Amino acid sequence: MLSQVEVKQVKRYIPQHIKEYFAVSKSVVFLGASGAVGSAALERVLRFSGINKILLLGRRKLDVADNGKLHQQIVDVSDSGTYESFITGYDTAICTLGVGEPSKVSKEDFVKID
Repeated sequence: MLSQVEVKQVKRYIPQHIKEYFAVSKSVVFLGASGAVGSAALERVLRFSGINKILLLGRRKLDVADNGKLHQQIVDVSDSGTYESFITGYDTAICTLGVGEPSKVSKEDFVKID
């Protein structure tokens, strides 16, 4: 377990590290941007000015302000064959697929998604 001092150091390091990383990363492909974690991560990514291309892959299009660098593609997230051709040519891939409320899905679906 981390001490409180170590936790503070990590909290300071991670945001700076992410800013430095995205300062040189110019494109992002994103799988799972509609959930709680994914939408928060997408909101952060959209703020980085160094990113000139973002592709969202998901089951449906999201109502997100298009700033000219955001593109969306509907795919079957459980079948990588439906999005395999879209994920090449990106500097970074972010996947935040998951089950927000495991009690609302079957065990099989939970294992398949998570």
